[in-house]
Amino acid sequence: MAAPTRTSRDMFDLLEAKEAELVRLRREASSSVLEEMRLRDDRLAELREDFTHNLGLLRQRDQVIANLERSAAESTERQSRDLSQAKKRADERIQQITEDYDRRLHSEVDRRLGEREHSLREELAASAAAQLAEREREIKAAYERASADREATCKRREATADKRVQDVERSAAIDLKEGED
Repeated sequence: MAAPTRTSRDMFDLLEAKEAELVRLRREASSSVLEEMRLRDDRLAELREDFTHNLGLLRQRDQVIANLERSAAESTERQSRDLSQAKKRADERIQQITEDYDRRLHSEVDRRLGEREHSLREELAASAAAQLAEREREIKAAYERASADREATCKRREATADKRVQDVERSAAIDLKEGED
């Protein structure tokens, strides 16, 4: 009877240990949740402060933009006058530059076309040589594979022929032996 009492006591101790562990786990989970809530509240407070600060910055920026828009309108009017004068001078200069440019352009185009034609001919020759070399490598590789295949086939045929000769010689030896018996 002592054994069942001991087992009951062990089971009771085990249940107590598990209940204590469950209480400890619940406390840890509760602490963890509370800490997460505290961190979230802190973050929310930081976000509120940031929002208030950013709102103030936006109001300041709106005032700066209004000032800049007034200044820009005044500058636009001045620039419009200056621009019409500059446009007139620029049109005259453009006409002169265009005429000079057209003369130089024609001679430069002719020179570059000649150079490009020459380089294209060289590129074409190099490309053709590269393709020819590649084709030669492919043919050489195919020839080497064919030679290796032919050699392997010859070796197999020789081995087969040697085996057949051995079979015939064995057969002849057996026939000769049977003839002697």
